[in-house]
Amino acid sequence: LKYEGCGLVGTIPSEFGLLSKLTLLNIDSNELTGTVPTELGYLTNMIEFDLDFNKLTGTLPTEFGQMAMLMDLDIRGNKLSGPIPSEIFNLAQMTMLRFDDNMFSGTISSEIGSMEELQGFLLANNNVTGTIPSEIGRLKKLTKLNLRNNNFRGSIPTEI
Repeated sequence: LKYEGCGLVGTIPSEFGLLSKLTLLNIDSNELTGTVPTELGYLTNMIEFDLDFNKLTGTLPTEFGQMAMLMDLDIRGNKLSGPIPSEIFNLAQMTMLRFDDNMFSGTISSEIGSMEELQGFLLANNNVTGTIPSEIGRLKKLTKLNLRNNNFRGSIPTEI
């Protein structure tokens, strides 16, 4: 399902969560507002999920951790806040996480080290705190890592 840059306004319908066979949802570059419906986390066949460059607020539902097939999650350029659910870092098929330009807080879970397929983790321009997990050093396929403009403390782990 692709509605990229179509001038969509309003909120994301929770009924999208009923589209159980859906593998691609691309509704980026619109004017969507409100929160990300919890029901979207029930789309267990989802491979690519793009909500970037809208005006979404609230937190990322922990149910997104149930999307076992998910490879690409792009939610950059919104106003999402709160901690990144640790369940996200258990998605073994994930290759790209684009979380930059939001208002995420909290820390990066050490569970990120189990994402063996991860090639890109973009988290720039948020309010993430704590230390950078040394477990990122386990990500042998990682080619893009952008953590700038957050509130990390400590040094860059030598494992990276």
